[in-house]
Amino acid sequence: ITLNTSYARDEIENIEDNVKISTIEGVFIDNSAVCLGYAKAYQYLLNAAGIDAITVCGNAQTPDGDSGHAWNAIVIDGEIYLSDATWGDGYDNTDRDEYVSYTYFLMNSAEIELTHTPDPLYECIKSTAKDNYFVREGLCFEEYDPLALRSKISESIENKTFAVQFKFSDADVYENALSQLFDKGGIYIIMKSCDPFYSEIDTDKAGYSCDDTHNCITIFFEPVNTN
Repeated sequence: ITLNTSYARDEIENIEDNVKISTIEGVFIDNSAVCLGYAKAYQYLLNAAGIDAITVCGNAQTPDGDSGHAWNAIVIDGEIYLSDATWGDGYDNTDRDEYVSYTYFLMNSAEIELTHTPDPLYECIKSTAKDNYFVREGLCFEEYDPLALRSKISESIENKTFAVQFKFSDADVYENALSQLFDKGGIYIIMKSCDPFYSEIDTDKAGYSCDDTHNCITIFFEPVNTN
């Protein structure tokens, strides 16, 4: 959904004449939708795969203030998880069309409610799940561990994903990781130590995006300039 849909920023100004952007048609036919379209399409695919899911409505904090929003509650292995496909689509302010953010993928209530407030109808849907995407993928760290980070960065470079995202257990570990990686240049030492045979990646360059609210860092790699 996130790779094939663009947020309908222009159409939302006149949503009465563009009702499809709030439906699964906007996602699957026009590849353009607002949050309700993203959430409905995500629910449709999950239900089609035999996974229980509903669309949750409420408000979310954006750089422009609170606004109406929609996301999903999903049942996996008997646990409720909360996911926001819209904010998975470049919420980290990147213009990379191939990038998917996992910060808002499979969260619990405590995590998502730092930025999202469900309408009263949905307040009974509570998640205490801990086994989220970052935990399952080995991308959640309780300390700054350059060797473990190198392993995941190397894996990302080998798979030519051009981005890797990490979550840290608390603000102190997160701030230390930011300092070690970017203020002190640790990211370049890590990248230079990755197998050069992978290298369609320019190991002299790296960009990053950070989410201070959820202690997440995304590292973007640059392709080698062959000109």
